[in-house]
Amino acid sequence: MNITIDFTKNNLENSLSPYLKQHAQNPVHWQEWSTPVLEYAKTHDIPLFVSVGYATCHWCHVMAADAFSDSQTANFINDHFIAIKVDRETRPDIDQILMDFMLSQHGSGGWPLNVFLTSGLRPVAALTYAGSTSKNGIPTLLDYAASVLHFIKEKNELLPPLESQPPRKVSKSFEGILQVISAHFDPLYGGFGTTNKFPPHATLLFLLNVFAVTKAPEIGDMCIKTLDAIRLKGLYDHLAGGIFRYCVDQKWTIPHFEKMLYDQAMALWYFSLAAKIFDSREYEHVAQGIVKNLFETFAKDGLFVSAFDADTHHHEGATYLWSYAELSSCLTQVELESLCKVYDVSEHGNFEGLVHLVKYADVNLPIIQEKLLAIRRLRIQPGVDTKILCNVNALAVVGLIVYSRLIGDTVIRKKALEVLSALVDTFVTTTSVAHVVMGNETPKYAFLSDAASLLLAVTYAAEDDPLWLTHIPQLRASVLTFFTGVGWVEAHEPDFIKVYASETDHPMPSGYALACMALLRSDTLLGTHGNADHFFKEYQHPLGSDFSNLGVFFQEGFWHIITSSTPLDTKKVPINSIVVKGTPDQDCYAGVCSPVTSSWYCV
Repeated sequence: MNITIDFTKNNLENSLSPYLKQHAQNPVHWQEWSTPVLEYAKTHDIPLFVSVGYATCHWCHVMAADAFSDSQTANFINDHFIAIKVDRETRPDIDQILMDFMLSQHGSGGWPLNVFLTSGLRPVAALTYAGSTSKNGIPTLLDYAASVLHFIKEKNELLPPLESQPPRKVSKSFEGILQVISAHFDPLYGGFGTTNKFPPHATLLFLLNVFAVTKAPEIGDMCIKTLDAIRLKGLYDHLAGGIFRYCVDQKWTIPHFEKMLYDQAMALWYFSLAAKIFDSREYEHVAQGIVKNLFETFAKDGLFVSAFDADTHHHEGATYLWSYAELSSCLTQVELESLCKVYDVSEHGNFEGLVHLVKYADVNLPIIQEKLLAIRRLRIQPGVDTKILCNVNALAVVGLIVYSRLIGDTVIRKKALEVLSALVDTFVTTTSVAHVVMGNETPKYAFLSDAASLLLAVTYAAEDDPLWLTHIPQLRASVLTFFTGVGWVEAHEPDFIKVYASETDHPMPSGYALACMALLRSDTLLGTHGNADHFFKEYQHPLGSDFSNLGVFFQEGFWHIITSSTPLDTKKVPINSIVVKGTPDQDCYAGVCSPVTSSWYCV
């Protein structure tokens, strides 16, 4: 079927992506990524300007309102380039390889991710934010575009093609992994590094499981210091529950206020583990807050939406911030005094003259917090990215199941399985697992992380209910379609080159690690032994590939493979375990099998 595209106008108005819709009014003649668009550019030898971002990206909004709304900049791009907008969450394969190019050029990257390419997909230059006017000598987007155009005319044939290579394996020792993690730990404020603080999802999962085995005090200290920083400081939403994307300072004070589903899923997972390991009501309270936030704000038609914006009416954090005068007027004097004893509340504020609620006393004020939350809900709320992503929803199911087991919440377990059933019904076809639903669109695209995450979630459900085992063979087959013999690929999309799957967690576990973990667990549940090439090999980059490192730790025998013919009390079973229905009743750990501990049986 021939598709006629009008390249003299912006064609995003009918896009289903919330992110692309945000750019539908730009004077830039944006197109969606598609084979006809790429073929047109190649046929007419017109270079490409590809801009990648996502709906809740603050600097994407700023650039949309600035350079992409500037008529002079837009006219130059329209006259000399085919401009393509890409939602990184619907096309992670394109985002990954263009980000790799950005990193090779600059050593760092971010979004919006803007890349100039030749008509034959040879990358020329990459940049993040650029404005319409020069500030402090920084070139404008128009300056970049003009320089690139000149360069292409002079050097086109010398540019290397866009290509993807299998990740290079880096062999690390277990002791070496822990040494590097420890060296990067911030003993003053928790977390890793000394600049902005991202929640270290995979690293915490790895360390918590290692601590469960070794009981090493230094590992426990790293976990506790980091978990306490997340729950007490500015990353956690103390009123509604859930966590923000990251904090812009070393002390975890002021967050970047977007809320992402993947952060909630991963944090729920490790706070549930931590509540069990440290017997902590405080960590359980955080996990409960995340669950509450998931079902009160992220839930939509039986599944979970992707994210909430950092901005409200172009002001970052406006929904979440308070003036001291407002707090004084809506609280009684006694309530205000109590609030000031627990939170960092002052007339001058802690964020541009306003107050972001950060605790310096480990106390909950449920009545006051609910009162403030009720007021906050009356405000204009951040925009929502309504995309439904299979992989992130599946990870949310894992978090919910882990929570329900360790906390003993059967209601949440039932809800988790309802979400999992909806995922299977919505995304699983006879040949693959789809990636995304936007609006009323039929699910589309197929990526490794979707098949792997869904298989992983099913293995957790199957531990308690063997009926879920029936889904494993088909999902396992879908995962293995991404294994080439040389390595794992991220996608099967015909409109782009083959992209090898990254082994870096950013911030979700990598597709490679998810696939290996799901295959390891599914083969254990089925009592089969898959091809060893599909499983974890050796310890990889600490802090960057720690979900993979967790898999290696398990594969080396540091998890309990528990076989039981009768139900077990999941609150008593070790966190580093998998429960298989069958006989004989035994716990196999580190190569030794022994009778199941009697205290684990349900009474």
